Amino acid sequence: MEELFKKGISFIKKIKTTDKILLIYHKDLDGLTSALIFIKCMKNFGIKISERVASSNEEIERVLEKVKNFDKIVILDIDISYMKEDLLKMKKEMLIVDHHPPRKNLNSKKIVYINPRLEKPKIYQPASYITYKLLSRISDLKNEEWLAALGVVSDYGFEDCKDLMKKWVKIKEKEELGKTRMWKKVEELVGIISEIGFPKVLTLLEKAKSFEDFKKNKVVKEALKKYLKKIEGCEKSFWKNIREFEKPNLVISEVETKHREITSLISTKMAGKFPEKVLVVLRKVGKKYAVHARYHGSKEIELGKIMERCAKNLNGGGGHPHAAGATIKVRNKEVFEKRLIEELSQIFL
Repeated sequence: MEELFKKGISFIKKIKTTDKILLIYHKDLDGLTSALIFIKCMKNFGIKISERVASSNEEIERVLEKVKNFDKIVILDIDISYMKEDLLKMKKEMLIVDHHPPRKNLNSKKIVYINPRLEKPKIYQPASYITYKLLSRISDLKNEEWLAALGVVSDYGFEDCKDLMKKWVKIKEKEELGKTRMWKKVEELVGIISEIGFPKVLTLLEKAKSFEDFKKNKVVKEALKKYLKKIEGCEKSFWKNIREFEKPNLVISEVETKHREITSLISTKMAGKFPEKVLVVLRKVGKKYAVHARYHGSKEIELGKIMERCAKNLNGGGGHPHAAGATIKVRNKEVFEKRLIEELSQIFL
């Protein structure tokens, strides 16, 4: 990682105040906090970000059409390692910080790709942790450490981030994260985002000195109040639709919400209640299902690869060993579930 960090620092030091910078960050808290840390760092150097865009894997190709209008591109917490040829054709200077299992090494003459999994495939350090560690080498970001901690907790990072996390969570095992004050903040922040969106939350957090300061804002207070009513109904739909399988250690449910962030949060939260089972939560989006999968158990499994195989030719899937997802057509729900049961039956004998 040392060599990659040197390349990343070199990229940042070459940014000029006249450069037009496009910042693209993932639509989750890890991506959002990574973006905030980057923005704060650039501000310390007197550099403004020209445009900030919240994106996802489903949207990234469309968003990248914007690159022709910018001098420097920064992409945080989005897996685009499968797009190497397309990225090279863009001939743009890019800094990409990610922690998803890479399909290709994107490093090239114009692209700096920082991903700890290039060297250690099983390491789990969220993008907010990597971004904070990288930028702290060239800028005083002590006042932004709480943002990095929020991002790490939201992505259920712990073991490989203890040097940062020991100040913010007093726990011994990752499974205890859901009981911490930081997790409570994560839940509230996800709810606020679901009401007013990533761009507005980014702007408000950029101005805030702390999470408590952020919560004093009238817009934030109203958003949190609305969210608390919605999450109650969403959790009710989870328990109403739950199906639990003794074999093969599987729990499937469906939630009634249009918000990806809320579904992701509920998936992580409920996975803690079924620690030795694979939890799959479905969210209907038009003619498709968004699939959120979690596993907090002791067995070594590759949930991302399982999702990829189960969703093959149904639309697509992938992710981390213990947190993954997929998109499938509604009509293929039974096919997907059958594949999933077959896959897990071979793992949990």
